Amino acid sequence: MESRKAVDNGQAPRLKPLRSNSPSTQYLLLYNFVSALLWLVVLGRLVLLVPLVGFGTVYRGVGQFTKWTQTVAVLEIAHAAFGVVRAPVGTTSMQVASRLLLVWGIINNFPFLAKSTAFSTMLLAWSVTEICFLGPLSTGDFERVLPYMDGYGASGED
Repeated sequence: MESRKAVDNGQAPRLKPLRSNSPSTQYLLLYNFVSALLWLVVLGRLVLLVPLVGFGTVYRGVGQFTKWTQTVAVLEIAHAAFGVVRAPVGTTSMQVASRLLLVWGIINNFPFLAKSTAFSTMLLAWSVTEICFLGPLSTGDFERVLPYMDGYGASGED
């Protein structure tokens, strides 16, 4: 009710971070924090390396780390499969698989592609997206992630 009054008065509603001691929620908070931190490292390395060494040699400084950072996302499929989050297993699997295909299947087998601007741009897009998405999730502010999400599925709780 207080949030509705704030909106009616022209103020932004105050969203309350999730305060739950359930093991699944605590695990998700930790997982999201670690994932956001890993993507922040990818972004930091990318932002430092591009001006110093150019696009052609960015892979040496960030490629392997990105592969393993993206591989951690396989846990998201397990989260969906075991009901830790309410997300479709098929959709989650496709998203994770598409990124794994790019970092392990394409770039790993065709390393010359990592010398292109497209590789660095891809990493920039992924890291910014993941930081913006996982940052609020790691603090328990599930409702701030996306307005249409409205906390659905993000906490693993009803």
